[in-house]
Amino acid sequence: MAEGGGAAVEMGRLLRAVTKAGGRRGVPLGTRTHTRPLLADCAIFARIRQPDPAAAKMAASFPGEAAVIHFEGDRTFPLPVADVAAKLSDAAFLIGCLPDARVTEATPDRGAWKLKPKFTFLTGTLDMTLTATARIPGEAVAYRVTTKAIGAGSAVETKLAFVPTADGGTVVRWTGDLVEVTGLLKMVPKGLIQSTAEKVIDDVWTAIGAKLAAGG
Repeated sequence: MAEGGGAAVEMGRLLRAVTKAGGRRGVPLGTRTHTRPLLADCAIFARIRQPDPAAAKMAASFPGEAAVIHFEGDRTFPLPVADVAAKLSDAAFLIGCLPDARVTEATPDRGAWKLKPKFTFLTGTLDMTLTATARIPGEAVAYRVTTKAIGAGSAVETKLAFVPTADGGTVVRWTGDLVEVTGLLKMVPKGLIQSTAEKVIDDVWTAIGAKLAAGG
C-alpha cells in the first residue's frame, strides 16, 4: 500500500509542477484550447522517479509504442477534478458517450462496440475495443483503442491527465498516438487519416462534454 501511495503522491507533485494548476476562468464546458498543452506528449507518465519496484512498473507501462501519427490537446470542464477523473477513467462511461455505437461489452476496464465507419476509405462495420492499460486514480489514465474493419485495422494509445483549475474546474490534457495500421489503411495517405481522425476526436469530445453536462 505504501509503495502505490508513494507513486500517486509523486505523480501529483509532478503534475502540479508542470501545470501550475493551469486553466482558464469562464471557459465553456468542454472548450478546446489551441495552445500546446504543458503536458505535451504525456512524458510525465514516464518520469515517476520512485526507487520502489511498484513505481518503476507503473512508469514502464505508460510510455507506449512509437507513434505513426500523434495528436494532442486539452479540454476544460467546469466540474471538479474528482468528478471528471472518475467519469473519464471509466471505459463504460466513455463508450456510453458514443450515440451511434452498438455496445457489446461495457465494464470500467474494457468496452467493445460496433460502429459504422466515419472514414470514407473504410467500409462495412467497425469492431472496436477500449481497454484501460494504466491508472493513477483521480490524476491520470491510459487506454488502448483497437479498430478492425474489412481488410484493415488500427491501434491507438491515448493518455489523459486531470488538472484542477483555479476556479474549481478541470483541464483534461490528452494525447493520442496511432501506433499501428494494418491492411488497406497502409495505402491511405497519412494526411487523410490525420484530418479525418481529428474530426472524429472533436466529435467524441463534444459528446463527452454533453454527457458530463447532463450529469452523466
